[in-house]
Amino acid sequence: MSTEKDFDNKQLSIEHKGKYYQHISSFVDKNENIIFLASIHDVANSGEVKQKLYNFDNKSGKVKEKYDVSKIRQEKLSYPAAIQHGEKVIFAGLYGEEDNSAQTRFTFRYFKNSELIDEKEYSLKKLTGKDNRRKILGIFNSKEAMNMRFHNKTYQLNDEGHFMIIGERLSPEYESHTYIDAQGNMSTRVEHVGWTYHEAYLMAFDNNNKPLWSKTFDMKNTTVNNLSFIPRLIVKKLENNNIMLMFGIGKKIATMHIDEGQPLEQEITTLRSQFKKSRTSSDVIPSIEHWYNNYFIASGFIDVDRGDSFLSGEDKVYYFTKLKFED
Repeated sequence: MSTEKDFDNKQLSIEHKGKYYQHISSFVDKNENIIFLASIHDVANSGEVKQKLYNFDNKSGKVKEKYDVSKIRQEKLSYPAAIQHGEKVIFAGLYGEEDNSAQTRFTFRYFKNSELIDEKEYSLKKLTGKDNRRKILGIFNSKEAMNMRFHNKTYQLNDEGHFMIIGERLSPEYESHTYIDAQGNMSTRVEHVGWTYHEAYLMAFDNNNKPLWSKTFDMKNTTVNNLSFIPRLIVKKLENNNIMLMFGIGKKIATMHIDEGQPLEQEITTLRSQFKKSRTSSDVIPSIEHWYNNYFIASGFIDVDRGDSFLSGEDKVYYFTKLKFED
């Protein structure tokens, strides 16, 4: 967590006093201090939960400042995150109505030097163009829980201080597995195996933290067999504060440009393969990583039929593709 060479083997410590600390999100700010958001479970007080922001000195590992964000509102935020925003920190999350656990609103709390300087609340409808209501049997409105993962920093859109916050909506994937023990007893367990990424919400704000526009990046319900609860949309800053977004969807790459502070339409590019289309049988979920400058790497596995080989069946082939994005 440290950028100081002589601090690599030291630990950051918080006095627990009968409390259990769970890491939520963290980042290194412009002063190279460590901003740490924790959920605190008070074991001695009927499991009471609080959320606190800590500012650790990067050289000593000591707490410089802390703020109890739970004091602002009694509702516990779902999927909270600490987001770096220049010299400020945004504490973001979702919350719902008291009589329903499903989320209905965004909340953003702006801190500077651990002091609350602004707070904004918006409905899901206002910032995403949709709410989390769905019809059952085409008649009844029901609210469904929304899993959200925020990026841990904002993205500057122009020199006027306009910025963008990104939150990705995803849902857990489960599989049922049957086990037989040594005595022959059979049991079935439902296990969490990954996440399905539905869409990313791009939310733009002015320098007074008021909404400018919102745009949805369609992730095509892409399932990733990885238990890590992390954002996967690639964001690359270009010249003149322009931004390019990338995400792997099946055998394709979805991209979107934000030029001069305004989002353009999403585009789809198909990955080429040296194998004939008739020989590839599985859909591939490419992993995309920024390499350097405007170059990216897409990689993954595809199942390829052995074709004319005297051995029938398929081979799992790992591919590695270099991509270049043109400004």
